[in-house]
Amino acid sequence: MQALWIGNAVLLAVALGVALFATGQDAAGRGAVWFVPVALALALAASWGAARAGLRPLALGLGALGPLVATALVATGGRSMLAGRAEGSGAAYWDDPASRAVARAIADGDTAALRAAARGADLEAEGRERMTLLAFAVLRRPEMTAPLLALGARPDHTPEGRLSALALALDSAGPAFDALMAGGADPNGEGDHEAPILFGAIRAGDRARYDALLARGADVGRVDAGGRTALFAAVESRDWAVARELLARGVDPARPAADGGTVAALLARVRGPADEADPDFRAVVARIAPR
Repeated sequence: MQALWIGNAVLLAVALGVALFATGQDAAGRGAVWFVPVALALALAASWGAARAGLRPLALGLGALGPLVATALVATGGRSMLAGRAEGSGAAYWDDPASRAVARAIADGDTAALRAAARGADLEAEGRERMTLLAFAVLRRPEMTAPLLALGARPDHTPEGRLSALALALDSAGPAFDALMAGGADPNGEGDHEAPILFGAIRAGDRARYDALLARGADVGRVDAGGRTALFAAVESRDWAVARELLARGVDPARPAADGGTVAALLARVRGPADEADPDFRAVVARIAPR
C-alpha cells in the first residue's frame, strides 16, 4: 500500500511541475493540465482515508485509480496537442512535402524560408478541407499574407464552398486585409452569409475597411442572396452615417428584398429614442420614411 502511495505522490509531484511550468495554453488547455494533479491528489487522499478507516480493498482501488486516470488524461491530451501542432504547422492540411514546407514557413513567420520553399511549390495547392496556403496565412500568420502574395499567390483563388481570403481577413485583426487589398483582391467578392464583402464591413462597424473596399471599387448596388441591398445592412446595424452615404451614392431605399421586406419597415423596428439626436439618422429618415 505504501509503495502505491509513494508512486502516486511521485506522479503528483511531476504533474504539479508540468502544470506550474506549462506555457502556450489557452484557458481550456490550462484547465486540462491542472486536472491531472487535482485528480491524483483526490485519489491519493481518498485512498489514505479509506486505509485509515480499515477499508483496505477500497484503499487499493482508489490508489490504483489515480495513475489510471492520469495515464488516460495524458494520452488524450498528448493526442490533442499533436493534432493542434499538426494543424498549426499545416501538416493537418497538406501531405506533399512542398506544400508542407510552405505552410511551415508561414506558421513560423519565416520569410526567408518561405521564399526558399515557394520555389518548388504550387502556391494554389488545396489541402484537406479545401484549405489554401493563402487562407492558411490569413488565419495563422496574417503578417505572412503580403510575402506570400509577393511570391505569386493569387489573392482571389477561392475553392468552391470556402470563404475567400479577403472575407477571412475581414473577420480577423492584423495586416492581412490591407495586404490583400494592395495585392488586387476583388472588393466585390462574396463574404459570409452569401453577402458581398462590403456587407460584412458594414455589419462589423469597421469604417476603415468599408472605406478601403469603396476606394478599391466595391459596388454599393450589389445585393445579398436574399435580395437585400447594403442599405439593409447599414440600417440593421444602426450605422446611420454609412446609411446616409449609401443613399448619397444612389442605393434605392425603396428596393424590397426577395421576401418583400423593406428598408422602411426595418428602420421602424430598429430605431430608438437615442437615435433622434443624430443628424445622420434624421437625414436617413427624411429619405426612407418621410412624414
